[in-house]
Amino acid sequence: MLVATPGSLSTVVLAMLGGHPALWPAPELHLFSAQDLDGLMRADAAVSGYLGARGVFTAGLSACLHELGLLGKRPPDLSAIECWGRRRKHWPPGRTLAALEAAAAPRRLVVKSGFLALDRRALTRLREARPDAMVIALVRHPVDAVASLLRRAPGTTAPGLAAHLLSLWLAAPGPAQAVEAGSLYVLKAEDATSRPRAALAALLSALELPLDEATLEAMLRTEEASFLPAARRMPGLLADDSFAAGPQLRARAPSHDVVFPAAWGIPDGLAGRARQAAAALGYRCKPEQDVSSAGGEERASPWRHVPHSVPQQK
Repeated sequence: MLVATPGSLSTVVLAMLGGHPALWPAPELHLFSAQDLDGLMRADAAVSGYLGARGVFTAGLSACLHELGLLGKRPPDLSAIECWGRRRKHWPPGRTLAALEAAAAPRRLVVKSGFLALDRRALTRLREARPDAMVIALVRHPVDAVASLLRRAPGTTAPGLAAHLLSLWLAAPGPAQAVEAGSLYVLKAEDATSRPRAALAALLSALELPLDEATLEAMLRTEEASFLPAARRMPGLLADDSFAAGPQLRARAPSHDVVFPAAWGIPDGLAGRARQAAAALGYRCKPEQDVSSAGGEERASPWRHVPHSVPQQK
């Protein structure tokens, strides 16, 4: 399960993982956002009323079912998933996930969901349904993540929007605490895009999957990702489709210091908490800024770290 807040280059990383012959990448799924398929479809109906878009919660599931051949020969539209879901409306998300995994076998299913990063109840449902699932928490430098989302905001940036987006970054399961159960692998987006060989080798080792030069080269051809055709047929599934024409795999300078532009109006307390979390993830903070005194209640996470997934810190 690839979990990331929006603006974390998760589509690029999913495309990388999908290049491995043992993995099958699914478009954005929100299975665990509801207790069953009926709840997922009702959430669709509720959201479409004020967003003016259908299939916010089920478009990815529809594309995934079609690509796996579970919708027969019907065209991949939202009426197909409605028909499929009505007959299975009481299926809990774990059962739906199991059906997708069986259809993808012998390859292992990789599911991407941004909602999981923001919904603790959804994470709990996933843990209960699949306690053995490996959750890959994709994190990105907080300044870069917020800047990416602000660029997508239409019109003038509303006051407080940057602070809200930074709060979402803090809520994700990446600014990590040691926890009791589950498995969490923390992957930095900058490492995946600028040092993909080392980053992917470590990740695949954690997944107990082999890696050779031919496989690595296939994983770096992100523009050939198998899920892209299905995702393009479902509007809204790709937050940023531009990477496919020119993959965002390039050498970058080391991450800059965690300093938020004054124009964003980030409150001092929120900025301090973000620097503290960023420092725990290995991002640089300006020496003169005291991150140790940052206040704020720590958020509990239902996942523990895989010991070799993040560098040991003193």
